[in-house]
Amino acid sequence: MRRGGVSVLKKVINILQFVRGCEPRDPQIDLYEPMRGHIALLREYGFRGTFLLQYDALINPDFIALAKEAQTIAEIGLWLEVVEPLAERAGVTWKGRFPWDWESDKGTLVAYTPSERCKMLDIAVHTFQETFGETPKSVGAWVLDAVSLQYLREKYGIKAACTCVNQYGTDGYTLWGGNTVAYFPSKKNILSPAQTVENQIDVPIFRMLGADPIYQYDWHLRDGMGIVTLEPSLSLWKKPGGGYQKDWIDWFFQETYNDKTGVPFAYAQAGQENSFGWDSMKDGLRLQCEKISALRDKGQLETFTLSETGEWFQKEYPLTPALSQTALTDWHGEGQKSVWYNCRRYRVNLFLKDTVFGIRDCYLFDENYPERYLAEVCDTSACMFDTLPLWDGLRQSKGKESALLRLCDDCGKPCNVFSFVYEQEGNTGVCTLKTGQGEFQIKCLPERMIIKKTDKAEFMLIADEGKAVPKLKITVENNRVECDYRGYFYSVSASKGRLCKNRAISEGGILQIDFTRREE
Repeated sequence: MRRGGVSVLKKVINILQFVRGCEPRDPQIDLYEPMRGHIALLREYGFRGTFLLQYDALINPDFIALAKEAQTIAEIGLWLEVVEPLAERAGVTWKGRFPWDWESDKGTLVAYTPSERCKMLDIAVHTFQETFGETPKSVGAWVLDAVSLQYLREKYGIKAACTCVNQYGTDGYTLWGGNTVAYFPSKKNILSPAQTVENQIDVPIFRMLGADPIYQYDWHLRDGMGIVTLEPSLSLWKKPGGGYQKDWIDWFFQETYNDKTGVPFAYAQAGQENSFGWDSMKDGLRLQCEKISALRDKGQLETFTLSETGEWFQKEYPLTPALSQTALTDWHGEGQKSVWYNCRRYRVNLFLKDTVFGIRDCYLFDENYPERYLAEVCDTSACMFDTLPLWDGLRQSKGKESALLRLCDDCGKPCNVFSFVYEQEGNTGVCTLKTGQGEFQIKCLPERMIIKKTDKAEFMLIADEGKAVPKLKITVENNRVECDYRGYFYSVSASKGRLCKNRAISEGGILQIDFTRREE
């Protein structure tokens, strides 16, 4: 396999637990039993796993003993949430209400200045080195920032990182508009892939939790919780779907690790943080391990540690590759299909419900768009990481379903779709739609998206009437959509077809949207 060339299929799962040393929300929870349980499952099934220790666990002799016991079958790394003993040892004023505080302006790295972050990272890494005789190869946190990750890479040679799945507002953490699988982040924005080697942090980031490609995006429009992931502790809430239900688990692994679509790299993270307690996760984890074991034994899946995944990814790709996350069947029985195409310039969600097809989401990636906490601290209980919106079906929705850019004929009537097929070859993803109005091909490439009607008849994409994305101003001039988001200017153009207010119109049965920056 050539670095940067067309890749063969690689299917990886990280079985990962991050380990906290305290849980002030429920001090009665046994925090040791989940780690012992994870270790036992790794041994039973012959898996390689990863444990990321928060600083308060890193200085606890009982957790250290468990971690050293696990080292023969697992990698040990760092979980980078801030706790009181870490801040104190680094000479940083602790902002929390408890020894660990989950609110963004207290217990995350971005609650502190860049220099304070680096001081605490030095302490965490040096303590890790004193304990395990080497520096950590992998790190993770619900939210990481570009300053911290670049510092860890340049000073300590970190190989891989993991962060929270794309979510809007859950637990006060918003990571919205990012790559849904894996990518090399920009030096200015941890959530945005870089477009150039010079401006990227040379550490791949992998998205945690195993998100449902259909329902995770807008589940809270119908259900206030808004989480459908591989987390086994979703059993606590008894919601439909998720990593404690056998039928959902079977469906998720079937969709993520099949050979049908040709996606070059398939990835998910299994496991659960220790602070939910063992009883909430043990049954779901066992179901997942049985599934992982069966797929591994058939040669359809590999269990890597987080750093092993990062090292493989970095050897294969000099820049963020085009990766897709797909679901071509619907466990919930609503006739939905979803494809997330991610590359280094944009992400787009191709979405079908029953017979209606549309673009549910499209965000632009720009390595120069700065994250909010590049130089500043987070001073609110909720944090926000984002990229550049073009279409946001969740935030533009006026009801219980996402707003769409709907595929319509030249009279504005939605096309009646009866076949939806997706395949990827190299960096190119192709969605073929058969409709009552003829056949369409939607081709996603790293620089552009091309929608073509086979019989060359004209068609349109028509925007649902919806809400405005906060702080986004859009104008359409000279066949270009000009955007101003929070004072940052960007645009997309059509090299084939016309862009108008609330719609795009084909030309000769072709609509081509270009995502490169003007200077490119």
